[in-house]
Amino acid sequence: MGNSHGAPTSRSAVRGANNVRKFISVFKVEEPEPRRKQRRNKPSKKKNPYRCHLPTASQKRRFKSIHKTKPDIALPEVHTTISRMPRRSYHHFLTCALLSLMLLMAPPGGGAQDCSNNIGCFPEVFDIVENIASFPARTYSVSGTCGLDPPATVQYRSLLTTELGFRTCDPAQNGPSNLVDDQAADAILVRFYVPNVQDRFNSVDARPQKMAIEKLDANGTAWTPLLYLASDCATSYPGIPLFDPLSVSNQYDTLYCRNHFGEESFFDGDNEIIFSPGFLYDANRNLLKNDPDAIAHFTTSGIRLYIEEPASLVPDKSYVMISDVVIDVRCSCSGHASVCGGPNGATCQCSHNTTGDQCSSCLPLHNNKQWEIGTTSDANACELCSCNGLANACAYDEGKGYGVCSACGSNTAGDFCETCVEGYYINPAHVNDSSVPYCLPCACSPDGTLPSALTTCEVTTGQCACKERVEGRDCSVCKDTFWAIAEAKPLGCDVCSCNAGGSIGSINLCDKITGRCLCKTNVQGDTCDTCKTATFNFDPSNPDGCTACECDPGASLSAACHTTTGQCDCRTAIGARDCSTPSQGFFVPKMDLVILEPEEFTSENVVLRSGSGTAGATVSGRGFVNLSPANQIDITFTSQYSGPMSVVVRYEIPSTDTIVVLQGSLDLISPTGYSCSGQVVPAGQNWQLLYSNVRFNLRGGVVLGTVCVNQGSVYTVRLNNPNSAFLVDSVILMPTSAGLESALSGRVDQAEVTRCVQQTVDVVMSNRVNCSSVEYSAMAAFLDGATACSCAAQAAVTSQVCDPTSGACPCRPGVLAPGCTQCQVDAHSFNQATGCTECGCSVTGSVSDTCSDTGDCDCLPNVVGAKCNACDNEHYGLATGQGCTLCQCDPTYAVNNNCNDQGECLCKVGVAGPLCQACLDGYYNLSPQGCTRCSCNSQGSTDRSCNATTGVCQCLPNVEGNNCDSCKIGYFGLGTWHPGGCLPCFCWNHGQECSSAPRHYRGVIERAWPTQTPADKWLAQQGEGSEGNSSAQVDMVALTTRAGFSLRINEASRAEYDIFLLADATFLGDRGSSYGRSLTVVVIPSPPPTSLTFTPSESRAERGYDVILQGQDCALGYAWNASALVAFQESSFEASHYSVLV
Repeated sequence: MGNSHGAPTSRSAVRGANNVRKFISVFKVEEPEPRRKQRRNKPSKKKNPYRCHLPTASQKRRFKSIHKTKPDIALPEVHTTISRMPRRSYHHFLTCALLSLMLLMAPPGGGAQDCSNNIGCFPEVFDIVENIASFPARTYSVSGTCGLDPPATVQYRSLLTTELGFRTCDPAQNGPSNLVDDQAADAILVRFYVPNVQDRFNSVDARPQKMAIEKLDANGTAWTPLLYLASDCATSYPGIPLFDPLSVSNQYDTLYCRNHFGEESFFDGDNEIIFSPGFLYDANRNLLKNDPDAIAHFTTSGIRLYIEEPASLVPDKSYVMISDVVIDVRCSCSGHASVCGGPNGATCQCSHNTTGDQCSSCLPLHNNKQWEIGTTSDANACELCSCNGLANACAYDEGKGYGVCSACGSNTAGDFCETCVEGYYINPAHVNDSSVPYCLPCACSPDGTLPSALTTCEVTTGQCACKERVEGRDCSVCKDTFWAIAEAKPLGCDVCSCNAGGSIGSINLCDKITGRCLCKTNVQGDTCDTCKTATFNFDPSNPDGCTACECDPGASLSAACHTTTGQCDCRTAIGARDCSTPSQGFFVPKMDLVILEPEEFTSENVVLRSGSGTAGATVSGRGFVNLSPANQIDITFTSQYSGPMSVVVRYEIPSTDTIVVLQGSLDLISPTGYSCSGQVVPAGQNWQLLYSNVRFNLRGGVVLGTVCVNQGSVYTVRLNNPNSAFLVDSVILMPTSAGLESALSGRVDQAEVTRCVQQTVDVVMSNRVNCSSVEYSAMAAFLDGATACSCAAQAAVTSQVCDPTSGACPCRPGVLAPGCTQCQVDAHSFNQATGCTECGCSVTGSVSDTCSDTGDCDCLPNVVGAKCNACDNEHYGLATGQGCTLCQCDPTYAVNNNCNDQGECLCKVGVAGPLCQACLDGYYNLSPQGCTRCSCNSQGSTDRSCNATTGVCQCLPNVEGNNCDSCKIGYFGLGTWHPGGCLPCFCWNHGQECSSAPRHYRGVIERAWPTQTPADKWLAQQGEGSEGNSSAQVDMVALTTRAGFSLRINEASRAEYDIFLLADATFLGDRGSSYGRSLTVVVIPSPPPTSLTFTPSESRAERGYDVILQGQDCALGYAWNASALVAFQESSFEASHYSVLV
């Protein structure tokens, strides 16, 4: 390409231009902070500077820098270098465009920030121009380039060779692609190149005199200036406010003009233009993170550099050479993403529950609050709407202040999908089980729902609108007292028609489907108007409605009774309304129907037992037969009954270790056979009976086998015992369990029947627990009624009446039941009018309570009397029950050899002991005549006993003599007044022996001073003359705490006077009787003195006593010692009294 003079431009010249650019880039002086952020240290890969040929002013061609076909691009920071080119026109544009990319001009230092739940997050800042070719949507273009039309020649000077020359502009080497390099910056930076200078040492500013940085509007149709730049803003852009770099009041949304020179040039370097919105308008550099309006203002899809006038207007120098453009940007993600992706690298990977290319909206279900940008202090995350999991989207309602769910599913509705659409209601089970539907269909029953509300229900309960007589959630049930729901019925159901007297609670309550009323226990029928089977007497006042027949299950033919009277249909000879009592003269036997007593069929080996045959006895009849290998028992009888029977033997064995082998037979003696319970019993029938190798209880019964007897037939029972002997009480024939159950036809519990049968086998009647009613019913059914009584006339009270439950006759006293034909074991002399006489044998003296027909008892050894109630002469021990023993009385000292029942003999005088072998206490000298009484003095001996041989008594300490009747030497006055028996002598130290005076006695005289009348009392004296009563120093006052008077000594006088107490007449005169006695004086200070100094007077000091007892011709004195005084002083009055014993 040629220059303006036609000279060709060499390739070295181009290199020179590049070298000049590098030189400028290398040696450019950096601006101090805070004008510009420190550059990143990347290796330079600068290309040829891009030379833009400016068309003529008339053409007004525009030169675009960055452009985006769609709006929504956030402006980054841009760096561009411009060098002057020959001026051809004033208006050119350098334009960068980004398809489908929203870019935000990033603040300085904007690294990527991880998203958190607390604060906003922002993508990493990057240079949009760098690697622009890698993204198809990112484009750049210019409105004019030198050398295209017409060809241009520019003048330049090499900075290395200083050669001044001309060069033809080559579009191929000076296109826009040369603008891209790795130069770092922190805003929109445009660097201009200045090769055409007049003097290599006199550089000029290559920045255009007028230019603008513009953004593409949101519609992508118009360009809006962000900032004007000029050498002189006032001239180039009159009326546009001048940007004040020292002010903090610059508004980001105000269009300013900034001068290249002066204070405004603070932000630019030489030949550079830098535009950093975040730095210019926000000192904290958070404007483009926290201010939504600022973010929107600086977000665009295109950047344009509008160059209106180059730096020089000289021909061939009127051009602009741009050596570098840097645009630092970040994806506009509204503070909700830290990473961008997609084919254009501008699709935000949103967090904080946001969505969209710019995270500019909430996720469909997270609009519970208004969407907001994320800031450096708050994430402003979108909130999940409360849609109960039943909607996929919601929308924020500003009036309601929350997100309203949309398109609720599962038949739900409401702002939160919390209710149901019409025809549905909330499923209460959904609270505990989210797998079940939230809403359920109303499903109102057409039978019971009002026709006008068939498809609706109450949304929270699902309650349908029921007809008047209908209830239930779905109106499918009649109300109480109504029944037969139907759609055709206006009220829904019919009224129940229950009989009030037979209905429970007397209410009209019936089954809601069938109309059957709810009857009382014993009432039946649809309307409860009939007694149930086995009940009678319909009565409205009866809680059960009717009375139970309660017919005995065995004594009645059925459970039913007359509906009015309640009379049951009883079996033969059984009466009472409920068949519970046999008719008079009849009885229902016990289960042990036939009782055969072996002792009535033999007189050998019979063992009688007292008490047998009475109520509660464990032995029937009169006793036992001892069955051993040496004998057998044969019993022949005529059966009074028919049917299957068990043969039972009741027994008694001597020990539980007895092993018994019991065998026998029952033979039909009658010549003809018979039919029994479906069995044919031939003539001569023999039933074998066996019960062997069994360890029995001591008392009880065992079943030997089963037979089937016929009424009127004769049988023989034979029992043998080839082993150990034992006692046989009775042989029993009793109905089998199967026979009883068959007769009862299931009306009694089979287990109860079996239990009672097993208990009847036992001889101990008390073991039959709760069997009386079962036994009565079973036997009445088995016998088909009651049996006539058969009491013998001679010994029964009456021949017609017997026990209705056992058949026992009311026998006279001492007569054996149940037949009243013989005396009981313990009775004799059978008499039909009076019965039998009790034997009355002594329990301890007789062998048993049985007696002979004359009433004589069988006595034990040495026992005598008809009733065995006395020991034989010279015998004792009847109470032992072992017979009587010979007495063992001593033949010398006992009166004779007779003794009482304890073996104690009758002794001679003074002799004692069961056998009369020692003297009694208080006696001595055992002899054939007896013993002699001791002569001990009661006042001088320890007790009245004496030595059993010598008769010497045991004396008290001060007494002596064989009989303890003399005082020892030095003692006198034998009596009870001294524990030693005698008093010690008191001879005033003139001797030690004394004797007792005649009529000696002991007494006590006591006075509590002064308690007597003035004429008969102790008197107080002060000194040795005047009485204390008249002294001013001694007062007598009444006691306040006890009866009597007190002597008060004034504090001032007590150290100067002696106080004398004069005895009354009781203590004066001849008192010889007090010989050897003591006079006790107790002095009690009241209240205690505050101190006890007791400075003694001279006279007291001479005498040396504090208390003096003076009598006729003698005086006794007592002195308190120091320790006593101290003890007295330190004690309280209530706790201590000081006593003086003289």
